[in-house]
Amino acid sequence: MCPIFVIALLPFVYSAIPLTPHQSDSTSPFILHAFEPGSPIHLSSLNANEGHFWLGKATSSSCRAESKRDCPTGTETVLVVSGGGHAGLDTDVPAGQDIYVAKDGALSFTAAHEEDVTSIAYPRGFSYVNSTYGHAFGSFRFTGTPSKGWLACSVAKNGPWQVYAEIKRTNNTGCLEFEAKGETYDGARVWQYV
Repeated sequence: MCPIFVIALLPFVYSAIPLTPHQSDSTSPFILHAFEPGSPIHLSSLNANEGHFWLGKATSSSCRAESKRDCPTGTETVLVVSGGGHAGLDTDVPAGQDIYVAKDGALSFTAAHEEDVTSIAYPRGFSYVNSTYGHAFGSFRFTGTPSKGWLACSVAKNGPWQVYAEIKRTNNTGCLEFEAKGETYDGARVWQYV
C-alpha cells in the first residue's frame, strides 16, 4: 500500500475511534436508582414529578387527550443522554422534554413543548458512563459546574426527597449524598412526564 494513501486515511481512522471507552454520543434509555448503602434512600428510584426529580415520590406522566387508549402512562422515569452533555426524558411528545439543573441545584425537567430555556441555569453537563467492571449499573453524573455529586433533600421526616446537584447549596441539613446508578430500560415510552 502506498504510504501517502495510508497517511491520508489516518484522520478518518482516528475519528472513528471513541476517545472515552464505554461512552457514546447517545445512550440507550435508562432508569436511575439512588445508591447510598445504609440510608433510607438506598436503591430508591429517581422519579419525575411536577417538574423535578424525587426519591420516594411516584413518577407522574400523562397521555394526549385524543389517544389515551394507546398511551402507556408508565411507572418508571426513563432518561437518555446525548452528545454535548444534553440529557432528556425518553418520551413520545414532539420536541421532547429536556433535563437541566436549576439555579438552586434542583434536578429539573421542562414541560412538554417548552422551548424557552432562558431561565435554565445548567442545561448541559450530563453524562452516563457504563460500568467498566462488568457491573449491571452505569453512573449518571453532572459536571456542568464544579459539582460534588447528587443530594437527596427531605421535605418531610421520612421523605420524599428532592434531588439536587451538589453545586452551591449552603444548607444541606436533611440532605443525603448519593450516587445515581442506572440500568437499561427497554419498555414502552410515555407520552410526557408532568
